[in-house]
Amino acid sequence: MRYKRWCFGMLGFILAVLLFISGVNYYADIYGYFTFQSGDYADIDFKVGTDETYYRVLKGNHILNFGDQYDAYVLGGSKAGSYRAEKLQEMDGYRYYNLFEYHGTMPEYKVIVDFLLKHTNVKKIIICMGGKETDRLSYKSDADVMQIPAVWKDEPQIAEYIHFLTFDVTKGLKKIWDEFQNGKSVYTENYLHGERNLNLMYERRNINIDYYVQRNVLIDFPERLEKLFTTNSKDVYSRECLNLVKQIKAECKAAGVELQFWFNPTFVSGLTNIESTYFWNYMRDFAQITDYWDFNGYSGINMNPYNYLDQAHCTYEVSDLVIDTVAGKASYPGFGYHVTKKNVDEYLQKRREDYNRLKAEYKETGTIQLQGIDDDSYIPTKDH
Repeated sequence: MRYKRWCFGMLGFILAVLLFISGVNYYADIYGYFTFQSGDYADIDFKVGTDETYYRVLKGNHILNFGDQYDAYVLGGSKAGSYRAEKLQEMDGYRYYNLFEYHGTMPEYKVIVDFLLKHTNVKKIIICMGGKETDRLSYKSDADVMQIPAVWKDEPQIAEYIHFLTFDVTKGLKKIWDEFQNGKSVYTENYLHGERNLNLMYERRNINIDYYVQRNVLIDFPERLEKLFTTNSKDVYSRECLNLVKQIKAECKAAGVELQFWFNPTFVSGLTNIESTYFWNYMRDFAQITDYWDFNGYSGINMNPYNYLDQAHCTYEVSDLVIDTVAGKASYPGFGYHVTKKNVDEYLQKRREDYNRLKAEYKETGTIQLQGIDDDSYIPTKDH
């Protein structure tokens, strides 16, 4: 009898501990997982925009519940975050939602496309690539917010619920204590259409633009140039990525959905680990499957550090020019090529020539000439 009491007592204790952990994690909701289940921005009582924001769950559930508000979607990694829905709508009249995510991969883009085709009346999809997609088929990270959530995969979410209810309770307790001391931070500004909020970067940049550019865009510039011009990156997953492009194109064609691929703008030092003979071959093979727009070459805009917020991410204004270029409303010499099966060899020949010209300059001088804030390649920024 005493043994049974002990067993029941222990079970009760374990249950109480589990309930305590689950209650803390549900209330603290450090990643916003439970907050984001409705997909309704009006329900968000959470600081959106931090590294702990589970964007994938927020956006997946938002589209699942509010997809009738949109006609078109932008997919991509963090570089795609600066495409604003209102500007995109000027291009074709569609109501856009930006589905950017940190560390996007081609397999995940395929999962999201499948989701959109099944659950929405999507008319157009733009997949914005950074070039790094060929380096990985999944983002190797234990971070919860980097995992493909069940909602995207159209799977039951019970296992995720259990995980987020029972993980390390100390994080939840810390958040609750911080909120008790400092109050809760709720931040959803400039996020209603999914784009990335760059306001904080703009604020820091506007204080002293020269200092900001040196610290954030030109950081490690000599080391990156050395690698760009002396190392030929290896091909990792280009074949697999191209096969996924074929599948995505076939699915969209069968569904009558317009599909575009864009290579995002990249500052010249951001091409380190991307530019290589294998990447040129990848771009040639890509054009055999479908045409695309390439904005990550060596135009004056990409040679001007004042157009960037860091080595890889451009300003809203540069992204606006990308949209206007695709729409035929504006252009800058050398910025943006519509690459097709017919002109891909001509385009890649020019890209190789640009690369080799800069490489020769680097070998002779130890650096390359960049554009400045007074050059016409600088796209002035506005307050946001």
